[in-house]
Amino acid sequence: MGFAVGCWLKIGGSHLQLQHTTTAIKLEVVEQGIQIGKKDCLTKIKAQTDSTNVVSFLEGKHQQPWELRNTTGWMKKLIGQLDSFEIKHIYRKCNKLADAFAATIPKSWV
Repeated sequence: MGFAVGCWLKIGGSHLQLQHTTTAIKLEVVEQGIQIGKKDCLTKIKAQTDSTNVVSFLEGKHQQPWELRNTTGWMKKLIGQLDSFEIKHIYRKCNKLADAFAATIPKSWV
């Protein structure tokens, strides 16, 4: 069983700040999916995201910015408790259903 994640947040500020903020939100969404899976006793999880940064940080291909190190470290511990975890990049236009769902989440939750 898997889940699709993705969202886009339009905020002011520099491109770097926007990228890190968006990546942080997408990391949090993946983390929440893992937590939900664990509560439902799932031990094999497949995730999809339109963030290449999230994929590369969780696969250990690139070092994440210092602001995200605690989050990714915690997520890697969660992932280590699973029998199997796979994360895959999907293109944003293929992720419209997850984006539409993410748009229904109250801004106060973010």
